[in-house]
Amino acid sequence: MSSSFQYPLFSVLMSVYANEKAVFFRDALESICNQSIQPNDFVLVVDGPISKDLEDVIEEFKKRLPMNIVRFQINKGLGYALSKGLVHTKYEIVARADSDDINNENRFKIQLQHFNKNPELILIGGQISEFNTNPDIIENKRIVPITRKEIYQFSKRRSPFNHPTVMFRKSQILKVGGYIDFPPFEDYHLWMRLLNEGYLSENLPDILVKMRLGSELYRRRGGSKYLWKYIQLRLYFYQRHFISISECISSVVLMTINVMLPVKVRKFAYSIFLRRQK
Repeated sequence: MSSSFQYPLFSVLMSVYANEKAVFFRDALESICNQSIQPNDFVLVVDGPISKDLEDVIEEFKKRLPMNIVRFQINKGLGYALSKGLVHTKYEIVARADSDDINNENRFKIQLQHFNKNPELILIGGQISEFNTNPDIIENKRIVPITRKEIYQFSKRRSPFNHPTVMFRKSQILKVGGYIDFPPFEDYHLWMRLLNEGYLSENLPDILVKMRLGSELYRRRGGSKYLWKYIQLRLYFYQRHFISISECISSVVLMTINVMLPVKVRKFAYSIFLRRQK
């Protein structure tokens, strides 16, 4: 890469809420500060009241990041938070980052290089490694497809992008409706609308983010509320001709089985069938 290469200006979009742990939040922000290419704008959505410990972390990093803070009086949820936060970003290229994950130090640099090479590229994500407590001890990897064709086919079954890794062009995301309040599938909902419009989207083979699993991850992926939201999502995909009726029914049947499993069994199933182990 030529030394005269000019990286485009870009924003980072993150949301934090009351249940986040300050130590994890600090690790996430530190990983932004340690990037080989620093963001020019950092929009942090504070989704409702948060603890003093979290506020202290924000005060600490306001001195190190170009932070623009958007606050809600009550917790609104991730989809709503990101939709409002995106409007406040200053630049066309926006990177998503989660408030408890660790970004690899060259993540932004690698993604920006790909945007520079291909003006038609709208969204680019990458792979994630998953850890419990020690980021150097990898439990699993979530590997998503790389090429446009593979991504489209994969999207009919599962979300084709690892949300904490994506970087995208803001104007096209807003053009298809942006983030909507559809927990916990706000990202999958958006990706399908984007793919349906034919926008060029890719994944890199690189591990871009180390994602913290946490003890509640697999518990949240169960229960009647989760299943009902999933059914609504699949019906939406079917009604808009993203998937066939058989693809809709088969996925709902599999998810119904999944949510009925005990948490320990569900965790095992995810690690075997939906993840790639280290």
